[in-house]
Amino acid sequence: MRGAFYGAEALRLQIARNEVKVMVRYPEADRKNLKDLITMRIRTPDGGLFLLF
Repeated sequence: MRGAFYGAEALRLQIARNEVKVMVRYPEADRKNLKDLITMRIRTPDGGLFLLF
């Protein structure tokens, strides 16, 4: 859930001497308020989905 709202590292790329972190997160429109958190579906390790509330 934290990654959906604040971002999670998906990939690191080495470009010449620079390392670039690619971050992913939900679009801003989908993480603006508490309702978005309540309706967020959580994926379980076996691939199932459930609602937090």
